[in-house]
Amino acid sequence: MPQACAGMGLMTNPAAMKPAVPAAGGSLAGLSGASLASMATLHGGAGLLNAAGQNQFAGQLGGALGGQNALAASRRARRLHIGNLPQGVGLDAQMLKQFFNAALVSASLHDTSKEGDPVLDTMIAGEGKFGFVEFRTIAEAISCIALNGIELGGKQLRIERPRDYTPMPDSMHEELKAAGVMGSTSVAPDGKDLLNPATAASAAPANLTVGGAPLAALTGPAAGAGLPPLDTSAATSVLNLAHMVTAADAASDSEMTEILEDTKLECEKHGKVVECASPKPGVAGEAPGLDKASLDLRVFVKFETQEAAVAAAKELHGKQFDGRVVAASFVSEETYALVRALDCHTFS
Repeated sequence: MPQACAGMGLMTNPAAMKPAVPAAGGSLAGLSGASLASMATLHGGAGLLNAAGQNQFAGQLGGALGGQNALAASRRARRLHIGNLPQGVGLDAQMLKQFFNAALVSASLHDTSKEGDPVLDTMIAGEGKFGFVEFRTIAEAISCIALNGIELGGKQLRIERPRDYTPMPDSMHEELKAAGVMGSTSVAPDGKDLLNPATAASAAPANLTVGGAPLAALTGPAAGAGLPPLDTSAATSVLNLAHMVTAADAASDSEMTEILEDTKLECEKHGKVVECASPKPGVAGEAPGLDKASLDLRVFVKFETQEAAVAAAKELHGKQFDGRVVAASFVSEETYALVRALDCHTFS
């Protein structure tokens, strides 16, 4: 998960649409698709876009806003948060940039009317756990969301809007088009977001595909549509998250540490998290008053406030986590105290 709960983002793209991008001579284990060396050749070996590069790109833009002004005004709409990055495989910002350039081109999600690479800049933060990718156009940023769940280094990346995302007002669209930063792709013609079901229903061609998969697979009912609606009538400051942990996860201290850390990062988008905890296998019988079903393979998140817990629950309920649909509910602080009396994996 981001920000990140490993794979917590809504993984709407099927495996068929994952661009194939082959390990780079072993330098980045598990990288799917053409080698990093090949990608560097394909994309001219471009590294991170420095200030001179930004100025050069801005100089190619016209329109009423002007190059630099258009880039600055639209930056939040052109950036994506990338969570669940692989660690310990030598990934750096330049490799991440090359990977996304190759992935968008491979899946035909780039703006074919423009020369050069769709990615302007990348950065890796959070001790390598997540990063950010900035695109040259709004349309290409929208299109990249279709790759949510693509594999890199054996991890399914979570691709989503960052917390500071700000959509551009309709009144600025024509100026942004004139300035060249609105862009156009098959998924986002003239920057119109066809990944948004409300937009796609009226604007998407019936036969539109992304990476070989029908757009309907991306914009159809949410994977969690069959879940009961989230009940906030008895909300507390403690979330109980089901379907985030497998038996294999629970048996691995290192895997659980990563899951809980990512869970905390994801949940802290909504408010201060005090602690994340998950009971270890076989301890359910040691908790009087707690049934096994409410403890096994669960992640509990203790927030400082009830409001933060409710906001996180609304965000996470029905989302997919490694192909499983998350169900969120609330437990009392007294129940959480009983849980914490058990042997638990924890992260705070």
